[in-house]
Amino acid sequence: MEWEIKAEPEKVLHHSSIKSRIVSQIVSKRLSDDNDLMNEFLSSDLSLLYPPSELKNAKEAAEVLKQAIQNNETIVIHGDYDVDGIMSTFILYKTLKDLGGSVGWFLPNRKKDGYGIAQRFIDICKTTNPSIVVTVDCGITAHKQIEELKSFGIDVIVLDHHTVDDTGIPKEAKIVVDPKQAKETNPFIDCAGVGVVFKVCWALSEKLSEKLPYSLPDFLKMLIPYVGVGTVADVMPLIDENRIIVSEAMKAINEGRIQGGLKYIIEASKLTLGEITARDVAFMVGPRVNSAGRIDDPSVALKCLINNDRSLAYKLDVLNTQRKEISQETLNEALEKVKEQCDIENDPIIVVVGNDWHGGVVGIVAGNLCEEFHKPCIVLSAHGDIAKGSGRSIEGFNLLEAVSKAEKYLNRYGGHAQALGLEIEVDNIDKFRKKLRSIKHKKLIASTGVKKIQIDGIVRLSEITPNVMRELNILEPFGEQNPEPIFIAEAVEAVDFRTMGSSGIHFSALFVQDDTSFRGVGFNAPNLIEMFEEGHTIFNIAFYPVWNTFSGTKSLEIRIKDLKPL
Repeated sequence: MEWEIKAEPEKVLHHSSIKSRIVSQIVSKRLSDDNDLMNEFLSSDLSLLYPPSELKNAKEAAEVLKQAIQNNETIVIHGDYDVDGIMSTFILYKTLKDLGGSVGWFLPNRKKDGYGIAQRFIDICKTTNPSIVVTVDCGITAHKQIEELKSFGIDVIVLDHHTVDDTGIPKEAKIVVDPKQAKETNPFIDCAGVGVVFKVCWALSEKLSEKLPYSLPDFLKMLIPYVGVGTVADVMPLIDENRIIVSEAMKAINEGRIQGGLKYIIEASKLTLGEITARDVAFMVGPRVNSAGRIDDPSVALKCLINNDRSLAYKLDVLNTQRKEISQETLNEALEKVKEQCDIENDPIIVVVGNDWHGGVVGIVAGNLCEEFHKPCIVLSAHGDIAKGSGRSIEGFNLLEAVSKAEKYLNRYGGHAQALGLEIEVDNIDKFRKKLRSIKHKKLIASTGVKKIQIDGIVRLSEITPNVMRELNILEPFGEQNPEPIFIAEAVEAVDFRTMGSSGIHFSALFVQDDTSFRGVGFNAPNLIEMFEEGHTIFNIAFYPVWNTFSGTKSLEIRIKDLKPL
């Protein structure tokens, strides 16, 4: 890996809550020497959220829903099968229910329906004839489906956050709320789908606050944990509004201010209230919620939340274990296919296809390959003449934009800069791959092939103290665009090395510098284990510090990102 040490700031910012040199420099580097930005960044008060009036059409959507509630009209929510879509569906369903609305919901099945507004759903609406359909975390490109719903006399409200393609917003919809649509007025556009839905729920609750079983502020605070989980799981940047939402969500979760369904999912994840981080949500909670939509049916997760069903939370845990097994098997096959189908050195974007891979794990496998080769990766699963798949990108490269240049070979596609889904005829895969190879991705070529770690600073191990850890906690939640600070410590001795886990790809060692030592752990690191097996004991280490709690005892440890033997 290549270590990139961030340049020293022109000036070090100061804040009353930060005393240490290490943390002051981290903040200064990340916030471009701007004191106003620092104060804003370190604040997490919900009062700093932009009101719904600043999100285009949010209040108009709320007004239509208000009228529907008052007229006792039927509203049906069409969600999505991932965490963002499930959390979006849940908070809108809960809001409408608590306000006395007549409301139903539908989540597409990944295998039966694929992404977007499902034809099965349209067929149901044709016979049940609801007054309003609200799409959440989907719908922005569903022109034909919305037109068909409209032909039945059904009004469609689109609440989405995905990129608007060249066809523009669906004009067939009654109202579109999407921060990425043209002439958007919201100061922040990188929210998750659940963030968009939250703003509409906020505006609707204001209009009908007298119907709420709680005060308006308490009701909105009740929704925040679900907004935070969806935001983290959808890998949204943890800056601006997202940072405020996730910060408040983590406080609520750790203080136990969550309803049974989510509480039971956290319990099944074997997490301890009071110590849960955004990273835990990303790697422990999110995958369990996602597992339903990946290998079963997403309604399992939604029913768990709606009904506060503990048994369904533990079913999600079982599904997640099964998902891991399927993912590993598919990854092993995909790695072999990459050797056969791709030019690893020269392909700017890796495109790999296999037969009958489970559609629910191809996105995970694409992410694994992206991490392995440090290149954008698209993984396709062929079933007969059609292949469906997912793509994942590296930091700083817009994969959606690149794929759009080869869209003539695709049946459909959509998503974000960093993640997308697509469908293609098998006969077009080679043409698609060649087109991606021919595009001059200057930015991509310069940044791929070598894994890079952004280093926040060089420290002595003795500088990593409980006080520094407390100040680092102020910078949380860590995640996209606000990663955990990574440090370098030089000339560190490693003793008491041992491998961990049945696979033998994790390790533990005691890292010693001067009179200070820390237990260090490396996960999924066979390349680093080789260094120990070759006899190396002195290293420069790249790491981030963590608190580890075991058997009730809390201790400081370090997580090893990379090693360079001396």
